[in-house]
Parts: sequence; structure tokens; C-alpha cells
Amino acid sequence: MNALIFVGLGLAWGSSFYWIKIALGEVNPATLVALRISFAALTMLVLAVPLKIRLKFPLREWKYSAALSLLNPVLPFYLISWAETVIPSSIASLINGMVAIATMILAFFFLEDEKINRFGVFGILLGFSGVAVLMSPGLNQGIGNALGFVAMIVAVFSYAGSTVFIKKKMSHLPPRSLTAMMMITGALWVGIIPFLIGEKLMLPQLGRTWFALGWMGILGTALAFLVYFKLLKEWGATKASLVNYLLPMTGMFLGVVFLKEPMNIELGIGSALILFGVYLVKTRGMVLVKATVLPPPFIRKVVPPVFRHDVCISEISHYQLPSFAKKHKLNDASKNSQAG
Repeated sequence: MNALIFVGLGLAWGSSFYWIKIALGEVNPATLVALRISFAALTMLVLAVPLKIRLKFPLREWKYSAALSLLNPVLPFYLISWAETVIPSSIASLINGMVAIATMILAFFFLEDEKINRFGVFGILLGFSGVAVLMSPGLNQGIGNALGFVAMIVAVFSYAGSTVFIKKKMSHLPPRSLTAMMMITGALWVGIIPFLIGEKLMLPQLGRTWFALGWMGILGTALAFLVYFKLLKEWGATKASLVNYLLPMTGMFLGVVFLKEPMNIELGIGSALILFGVYLVKTRGMVLVKATVLPPPFIRKVVPPVFRHDVCISEISHYQLPSFAKKHKLNDASKNSQAG
């Protein structure tokens, strides 16, 4: 069952780039983002009671949520939608796959307990080399094409910034509550941004546009996040994160096959460089400077620290933590590590 959820999640998220292109056939990026996030917010509000999603938090948490929702989803949703007005959806999906690389870069600068090793540096170089290869065919198409790539890179770093922000300010909140708060405060932003950027909101007339917007907002945003957190709980962070490899492949497939976007050697080489760069980053690139792997909670309650088997580690990758814990007969280290 989890395997089907995994594939469905990859398809739901990866197909968003295809549906963005469809919706842009009738509406502008501001309208697309406003309706997409509104659908997501309404879905979360409808599901709040049956799923027992807690929304009652101090005002400070809602202020943090307002700042977070600008980083994710408002700004990246708009930048990706605008980028797809000038670059193919297949390329947009591939560049979006670099979120892990951008997250590692920002974590290095803003999180004290993490640093980049030589594999991470090599992964970063591969990823941006892949973007350069993807850009090369469009260099003679003017500034508009280049700005599309810039918009995608900024969107990727916005997603990454939201991850770092959550870890520093909001990691104590339940994941489903955090998702609901992001969508609700994001819906407030989309009522303001069109006036700031000078784009008028418009009401779609075509059924396929409404379907695309509904798909992205309900299935590709709200429900996808809820399903991801379920998968995260049952599979663990390392295995669940493999869904990130399905996103660019799904987006590239849909763009090439159904939108007739060009499939050239640059797309093949660029995608290989980006995906391998992401692989290096996610499996070997980032290490914890120092961590303590703890035994299960019930042991911590009854056994004093002086008699306990707490394993101190230094410079170990996140990918290695689960196997390290298994070796030392501890519970999932990825869930029970403390930096310090």
C-alpha cells in the first residue's frame, strides 16, 4: 500500500508542472497561484475537523506562519508559474529537483550543527552544471529565457529557505497543523501580491483550466502534503525522501510526451547531472558536526544517563544515521538525534 502511495505522491507532485502549463493557456501566473493556494487552504479547513488538525496556536506562531508561507508556497509557486511562460515545463521540473542542493547550501550557512563535505561540494557543482547545460540551447533566445531559469533558481532557494526556517522556528509544531497554517496564511498573501506586481486576477472560463487548478491545489498541494507526512511516519525520512527523484522524471515525461516539448541531448545530459548531484547531496553530502544518538524514550525515562548507552558521534551523514543506530541496537537515529 505504501508503495502505491509513494508512486501516487510522485505523480501528484511531478504532474504539477504539466498542469501549470495547461492553466497558463488561459490565466496569468497571479491568478493561477491565487486559485491554487485558495483550493489548498479550503481543503485543509474542510479536513481540519475530521483529521483533528490543530489550528489553535499563539499569535506568534501565526506570525511565523505568515513569514513561512511567503517562502513556501507563495513565492515559489508564483516564480515557477511565471518561469513556465518562457521555459518548458520539463526543464522547470528538473531545476525544481535541486531543492535538496539548495537546502544543503542554506543549512551550511544558517544551521550550526551541519556542514558540507567533499561529496556535497561535488554534488553542488554537478547540479549547477546541469542547469548550465539546460540553459545552453536558449542562450540565443534573449533575456526572457534566461530570466525563466533565474526565476526557477530563486524558487528552489525559496523552498530551501522554508525548510531551514521550519527547523529554526517551527519544528515543534505538528506537521499537519504546520501545513494547514502555511496554506491559510498563504491564501492571505495571494490577495495582496497581485496588486504589488500589477497583475489582475481573472476568472477562468475553460473546464480544463479549473481542473488543472483543482488538481494542483487539492491533490498536488493539500492532500499530497498530508500523504507525504503519513509516508514519512511509516517509512522514515531517508526512504520517504526518494519521492523527490520521481518529481523531475514525471515532469519531464509529461512535458515531452503530452506537451511535445523538445527532447534533446542537452535535456538528457542536464537531467543526469542534476539527478546525480542531488543523489550525492542526499546520501553523502551533508554531515552532522556532532550528535548524540539516544535509546528509546521508555529507556531514557527509567535508566539514568550515567548507566545508559548513549552513543556520541561526530561528522556522520544523515543517510548513515539509521544504519548506525541499527548497528548499536538503538531506535531510529534520524528521529532521535540531538545536535549539540
